[in-house]
Amino acid sequence: MKHCAQMAGWRSYGQLTCRPLIAILILFGCMPANSAPTNRSYFRAGLRNSDNRPIAAHHVQKLLESLRQKTGLLDLKFDAEGFLNIGDINHIQGGSPTARALILALMESGNCFKLENYNHSASVAFAQIDLSETYQGPDGVRHRVFELRVDFDDYAGLMGETEAVSSFDPAIGVFHELSHAVLGLRDQVSKDDLLGDCERHVNQIRRELGLPERQNYSAVVTRTRLPGNSYDSNRAELRFVRPGKGNRTKRFILFYDAEKISKKTTYQGTTSEATSSRNRYFLSPA
Repeated sequence: MKHCAQMAGWRSYGQLTCRPLIAILILFGCMPANSAPTNRSYFRAGLRNSDNRPIAAHHVQKLLESLRQKTGLLDLKFDAEGFLNIGDINHIQGGSPTARALILALMESGNCFKLENYNHSASVAFAQIDLSETYQGPDGVRHRVFELRVDFDDYAGLMGETEAVSSFDPAIGVFHELSHAVLGLRDQVSKDDLLGDCERHVNQIRRELGLPERQNYSAVVTRTRLPGNSYDSNRAELRFVRPGKGNRTKRFILFYDAEKISKKTTYQGTTSEATSSRNRYFLSPA
């Protein structure tokens, strides 16, 4: 009897000591369930710099400056743990309402998006997003963790007018990938739709910012010699337009060396059309 009472006392003590621990875990977030090991002992939703493949400080700063300018959220910053913090949601200057809505939707999604450094990657063209882990909280709610991979060297290799480069910078790449994961939009294109729902949404952001709008999801590639090169390579071309006064429309060309971007770029098809005996084909940068 004494032994049983002692055991019961231990169980009661264990229950009492576990309750504060459970409360602390609930306060901090969700513990991992069926997921890969992580450097963090708790789950926290939002957009953050990765622990395993962190983006360099100077790239984080440039990305942050572009996100502030494009969303108009002046208080945007990364906190001590690397998470994006909105600050005062009413402290706004300019920016795109559509971009702001996307960032707010991200914050309210209950999911985590890890910004990962994939510079010089042969598998990532500009930016890419994939589901990597799943967490389940004490309340049974499942939260997803996405890897948002960015190759800043790809963006550094872009050539064209300043407006076109601004229309396809890393912040725009982040908006594109978040449109996939947060809004569920797709890049599905066809001969009748050269853009896809995701880039159409990003074009709304560009329109609100007065930037040129992307016209083709699949870049047109031509075998030619790029500026500064002494050899021929695959010149990938993205086309943008910006409506002007009256019926006048200004056109922009953004191009890059496709061979330096990704060895795994998806080719959408080929065409027998040739220019100066150079074959042209199509690929899809994110």
